[in-house]
Amino acid sequence: MNLANCPLSTQVCVRALEGEPTQCLRLLELGIYPGQCIEAIYEGAFGRRIIAVNHQRIAIDPESAAHIAVAVA
Repeated sequence: MNLANCPLSTQVCVRALEGEPTQCLRLLELGIYPGQCIEAIYEGAFGRRIIAVNHQRIAIDPESAAHIAVAVA
């Protein structure tokens, strides 16, 4: 399962970051890394996922969300 298709309001753990190295680096800079627990809390405009990470709210575009492999915590 990836972040783009996981159910909203569900705590998930990041299993892997997939995709281009620059895209993975950007996700790491945002605090999204393997082993991190996050929650998809809202689906915004244009399919963006609003996620809770380390007491922050971050908007992730659908393409980036599809490259974040997650598992239900």
